[in-house]
Order: sequence, then structure tokens, then C-alpha cells
Amino acid sequence: MLLDSRHVAGIRMHQGEEVGPGSWPAIIDAGVWAEARTRREYRPAVYREALSKRAQRYYLLRGLVMCGRCGTLVSRTAKGTGPVYQCNRRGRNDDKKCPRSITALTSEDFVVDAAVELLGKLRVDGRFASSNLAESLTEELEDGQRQLGELNQMWTAEEISTAEYRKMRKEITDRIAKAQRKVVIRPMVLLDGLTGAGARAAWEAENMTDDRRNAVLRFLFSGVVVDEPKKYGRYMDWDRIGIEQNPL
Repeated sequence: MLLDSRHVAGIRMHQGEEVGPGSWPAIIDAGVWAEARTRREYRPAVYREALSKRAQRYYLLRGLVMCGRCGTLVSRTAKGTGPVYQCNRRGRNDDKKCPRSITALTSEDFVVDAAVELLGKLRVDGRFASSNLAESLTEELEDGQRQLGELNQMWTAEEISTAEYRKMRKEITDRIAKAQRKVVIRPMVLLDGLTGAGARAAWEAENMTDDRRNAVLRFLFSGVVVDEPKKYGRYMDWDRIGIEQNPL
């Protein structure tokens, strides 16, 4: 471009070096030319910095957001409108193409609010302050163990065949395993200091890293399902976000 040339500012060049003022009249004052050059160099630098920051953005719901239409985890990307979560099938060229996406910032805020509300209801050990879930599952596990004991006695007394024993035992152990998965002891240390009345302050504390926030969200929720919006416009359709909670 014209402004890239020192000739317009009346500056003489020799083998790539400035050697002094030229003998021709300057088209642009040297000071104005230098300022214009500085501003033009500043713009690309700012743009590169913005791109770098956008590329380094932490997506808080990574590993959680799923497309409600395709049932697959979505990818994370930055578009002209800002960072979004979008379906991995967006680039397909067949009937499985899915353009579904959702703004990252608003969806993250929505899920975080749900997480903080849930954390505020939990006791220090990560369990709900009032819940009958543990009691009912304990009864189910005890009943399963009792049935296994009775079944073993029947087989020992030769009241049932080995084939019948194996079939019935598998049915009972499958029920026990299903119940055990609901009461599996997970690392509650992850929630240390985040439960109770101070959940919001703890979540927003400076020493709380994004990696830990993501880990807590994945601990609390099994998935964040994004459906097609039922209304369009400048306002967010919150009903399109479904949060699936893990058993606690």
C-alpha cells in the first residue's frame, strides 16, 4: 500500500535503510506518516491477540453438552457471533446434517446456576440434607442378598437344578448391581468446601480453577441436552436446555 512506502513522507532509502530526507516534496508529513504506520501495525496485533484469547477460551461444559436430535456430544468452536457449542454433524452433506448449536456463555451460566443451587442443598458429605433414596436402595440391596442366601440353600438341598440356580442367581445379581451403581461412593473430596450456604461464593473464588468447575459439573450432571428452540428472537429459549442429574 501507499502508506508502506517512506517515499510519500519524503524519506530517502538505500538498500533498505533510511539515509535521510529526500530531495522531492513529501506528500505526507513524516510525523503523520509515522503515526499512521504505528496505528496500522497496532490493528493486526490487537486482532492476533483477540484470536489467541478466543482460541484459548475455556469451555466450561466440555464433555457434557449433547445434541438432543443426534444424541452425540457436541463440539466447541468460536464463530463471528462468539463461542458456541454445536453439533458434530453440522458439516455433513447428507440427511444426517444437523445445524443445532447454542451460545456458550448463556448456556454455561444457566448450568452453573443449576449446579450452585444443587450444591447449596447438599450436606458437607455431598448427600442431600433430606432424602429417602439411600434408605430404599439399602433395603433393595439387603433384599437381594437375602434372596441369594435362600437360593443357595435351595441349590444345596437339591431343590432346584444347577441350570435353574444359575439363571435365578444371574437375575438377582443383576438387580443388585443396578442398585449398587446408584449408591456407588464417588470422590466427595471434589465437593470439599463447595456445599451448603456458601456454595456461590466458593464457586466464584479466585482459587477455584475452571478445570475443577468442569469436574464438579460432570460429577453433578450426566449430561446437558440441547433441543431445538421452540421460539426464536433476541431472548434465550431456556426450555431447550435439559440438565440430567447424576444420583447423589
